[in-house]
Amino acid sequence: MTDLSGRWWITYNGELYNYIELRSELQAKGVRFRTNSDTEVVLAAYIFWGDDCVERFNGMFAFAIWDTDEEVLFCARDHLGIKPLVYFASENEFAFASEAKALVRTLPERPTADVAAMAAYLDFSFIPGTATMFRDIHRLPAGSRLRLQRGDLRITRYWQPVFGEPQFTSQSEAVEKLAELLHSSLRIQVRSDVPIGAHLSGGIDSSAVCCLAAEHVPHLKTFTARYAEGESFDESAYAKLVSRQIGSEYHEVVPAAIDVKSMLPRIIYSLDQPVEGAAVFGKYHIAELVSNSVKVVLGGQGGDELFGGYDWYVKAIATAAFFGGLRRELGDQRWPLIKSWLHGPEAKRLAKSLWRNFGKRQVDEIFCTNWSRFPDGTLRSIFKPELSSDLRVPPKELFLAEFRELPAVSDADRMFHFDMRNYLPALLHSEDRLSMAFSVESRVPLIDYRIAELAAQCPASWKANPTQSKSLLRQAVAGIIPEEILHRSDKKGFPTPIGRWLRDKDLALVDDLLLHGNRFAENYFDMAAVNVLARSRSPLSTDADERIWRVLTLAVWGQVFDVA
Repeated sequence: MTDLSGRWWITYNGELYNYIELRSELQAKGVRFRTNSDTEVVLAAYIFWGDDCVERFNGMFAFAIWDTDEEVLFCARDHLGIKPLVYFASENEFAFASEAKALVRTLPERPTADVAAMAAYLDFSFIPGTATMFRDIHRLPAGSRLRLQRGDLRITRYWQPVFGEPQFTSQSEAVEKLAELLHSSLRIQVRSDVPIGAHLSGGIDSSAVCCLAAEHVPHLKTFTARYAEGESFDESAYAKLVSRQIGSEYHEVVPAAIDVKSMLPRIIYSLDQPVEGAAVFGKYHIAELVSNSVKVVLGGQGGDELFGGYDWYVKAIATAAFFGGLRRELGDQRWPLIKSWLHGPEAKRLAKSLWRNFGKRQVDEIFCTNWSRFPDGTLRSIFKPELSSDLRVPPKELFLAEFRELPAVSDADRMFHFDMRNYLPALLHSEDRLSMAFSVESRVPLIDYRIAELAAQCPASWKANPTQSKSLLRQAVAGIIPEEILHRSDKKGFPTPIGRWLRDKDLALVDDLLLHGNRFAENYFDMAAVNVLARSRSPLSTDADERIWRVLTLAVWGQVFDVA
């Protein structure tokens, strides 16, 4: 699209949720519009306010604007990285796209792998920083803008949450404000000229989104996945409970193990690169199910990262305290915290953290170790010896460098900030790419940037504590979601029976996709070491399945994209 003068041109991906309000503001200032689209509002906002226009936006977006007079390219990505934007820059060339595969097609030669990025994925399931699996293709960070003018490339952050500066006098005040923002976010995100549905897992986050959406969307359709391998992989009873309460039209899919081998290449192609764990298999099926009914779907992504849904925040603090750290920060609360965990429902997980981090007192090192799935020596041995120069800096050092540069006043805040900046974008990547594979637009109301700012402004203890996860969010949605959901402490996080599948001789996933005939794996991995990894399973480790899954998905990725 171009403006009336033909000077400015825009290419745009996403939704600007407050475009109606911005349009009215711009019209009051004399700006004329030809259409009712949010794309024209984005372009008009840039022309009127310049680079700072993005600070007024509330939405999920990635866009580029070309100023033909000044020869300026301006690109921007939404606050939390819901919509992707990747780029390639050389001395004489700059290219950008929503998908890395689009840039790969423009390369003069076959794409090559970024070995350090591969190692980071193997260790953590995501890549800290801006790298992708493809060498020389980078991600524009969330909340950032890019300006290119005659070879001068500059990238700056226009937004990041401010941790450690409390804005509320009491927890009840924060709860009240959060409830207000949740309603506001849902109200503007259900604006659509096509039918809207919602993901529903039966956890607090998706249940809150569905219950709030049902207030605005008549005959809401909800979508759930479960596995037939047993109760450990089936939370549909909770999803049905919520569906009954709000009167939604319930849809369910049961992904089958027999489809993994044939569908995994398609899934990896849609993703551009491996990300997350085996949950992407179920997400792909849900996206296909959704596409049969609606073209816009709401999801509960982000609640765990913003409000402390994971046990590793408190676990890292408790481990450091146990070995003598955090004496000044915790004071008299140090031993009560330790005792509450040692005698609580998460005692087994804390024991694993204590075992893996014996003697460590630094929260950042404990946090990194608990995220890691590979000891450094094992990880290095997976790759061919001639690639050792690409692994001079171990993934854990990259992780810690990213962690330590975060502007937060406490280790607890840094853990939240790290996940918001690194892990959450990885989850959003899979959500966006898999839904868009079926031309479905996925919206995530819980990570309205205003909600993210509120979460950052609240003390970590209000969000995650030894007795309850997501305490602040639970209080905000009390009376909105069913009591049975509100008080759940057994949410599984979309578990996938990947261990069973990997060891199913009839499926032969490891043999057929990794060990036999995969040229990429043979070029990059020490196949003897990979074979040992595939055939061994320590009874003391629960990480073995995840390790081999990550190696396998990397091998599939290399084959799918014909990586040199």
